[in-house]
Amino acid sequence: MHDRGSVRASRVIIRPVAFKAIAPNQVWSWDLTFLATILTGMFYRLYLVMDIYSRKIVGWEIHENETADYASLLIRKACLAEGIRK
Repeated sequence: MHDRGSVRASRVIIRPVAFKAIAPNQVWSWDLTFLATILTGMFYRLYLVMDIYSRKIVGWEIHENETADYASLLIRKACLAEGIRK
């Protein structure tokens, strides 16, 4: 079978690397969620870190701005709380 006319050739999709946790504190996931306020167009940001295996929330914070510094600090605090070192 051949591509016809203006149809684009099919592209190869590379799957992301999958991680499997078989015990707590092996793999964490983090997310940033927008929380609505009473004011139209204003949102708070919920930073959340969760353990994949146990689904335990290991850290969370709410901020008005979205910065990498907040995320980095949250991960460091979660590591301290769970007793994880570099």
